[in-house]
Amino acid sequence: MTARADGGPDGRGVLLAVAARACFAAYDTSTKYLGATVPVVVALWVR
Repeated sequence: MTARADGGPDGRGVLLAVAARACFAAYDTSTKYLGATVPVVVALWVR
């Protein structure tokens, strides 16, 4: 783990974890929406 110039911990890991959760939530929501509005084969192709 890298540290800042002042010796404190780097917060990039936390930001990346939050961004990954947000991307997963958006991906999951869009897949559920597509599954309800288009045929399943098309939703799987898009996914």
